[in-house]
Amino acid sequence: MGGFDKSGSYDITSLEKKYDSFMSPAAEIQVGSAKIDGMKIPITYLRVQQTVRNRSGSAEFQVSGMYDYEKGKWLENLLDSIDVGAKVTIKMGYMKSKKQVFFGYVDSYEVTYGSGHQPNITVSALDGMGLLMSGGERQDFGKKTTNEVVTELTKECKSAGLISSVTIDTLPKFQSQIRKETNCSNYDFLSQLAEMCFVNFCVINGEMLFSNLMKNTSSLVELTMGQCLLEFTRSVSMTRNSVGSVVVISNGTKDKKEVRGKAETPGKFGGSGDTAAKKVKGLSKTSRVIRMNFLQSEKECKDMAQNVLDYMNLGFSGGGGRCLGLPDLIPGRFIKIKGVDKKSNGSYFVSDVTQTLSEDGYYTEFEVCGLRG
Repeated sequence: MGGFDKSGSYDITSLEKKYDSFMSPAAEIQVGSAKIDGMKIPITYLRVQQTVRNRSGSAEFQVSGMYDYEKGKWLENLLDSIDVGAKVTIKMGYMKSKKQVFFGYVDSYEVTYGSGHQPNITVSALDGMGLLMSGGERQDFGKKTTNEVVTELTKECKSAGLISSVTIDTLPKFQSQIRKETNCSNYDFLSQLAEMCFVNFCVINGEMLFSNLMKNTSSLVELTMGQCLLEFTRSVSMTRNSVGSVVVISNGTKDKKEVRGKAETPGKFGGSGDTAAKKVKGLSKTSRVIRMNFLQSEKECKDMAQNVLDYMNLGFSGGGGRCLGLPDLIPGRFIKIKGVDKKSNGSYFVSDVTQTLSEDGYYTEFEVCGLRG
């Protein structure tokens, strides 16, 4: 099973060699007991969407040309293997090499017959996070820590075999008891908890993450305009939450003495321009003060203040791009953009990736966000 690639680093030259100059795009789909090899079974359309924006990833594909009119059935018993809840594994790449880009389950499927075209099967799938979206019973977690609560609420995905593993950061320990109210799904509750802890909540290639992915600023790959990178758009826009500084205060130390930490400079990613506070007169004087009594030291307050400042200013710069099909490109990592203007060149955090294989070829689209414009 794939999992989140937290340390890999690639250059286009080695990827070009690995994927035979990006020629002959190919895909392989395992759905239930059926293996759909794109070199043998016509996959007319395939799209995989992955995100770190606290929502489920998805996939959709269509298969045609596999129906036997004389026998009145699908070849290789294809339709018998496709059903709601069946596990789905998708690999994309090129004939020489393919890489897993999705693991989840069938959410819905549709069979279409018509006199003017070949019968086809269209399948929609969700990653393991989709399982958390149903149910809304009230739960009181007593004295359990935040980490224990997250582990308990995500264990059903692991036991159902819809995720390979769960990675959870060391989360803040809230003084008050954690409680999930009625009509709040596990997904909604965990999304709220992720925002409180300033971490990403997502599933990437079968691995469920409850982690601050922006801490790892190493570059996954460098994309150069005119080579692998076909399009790139960068935008700069004031966010309503932009502030000049963040102060976090806590009296959660052992002696109950008040400690505080302050952050005034957002992280250095999202191009090589200035921060919002430097561009907009008066913004540098604005500050947000937050009390978080579960923090136990000045360093914890300062680190949290930096997380909050980055989170509030995230999206000051943004954009997206389109490149040749790269199954190695995933959200939750940083990439470097090169070959455009001086301000746009730089490092960006990838929030969303869409892999598409169709009659037009194999392409990867991505969305990025940053703190500098």
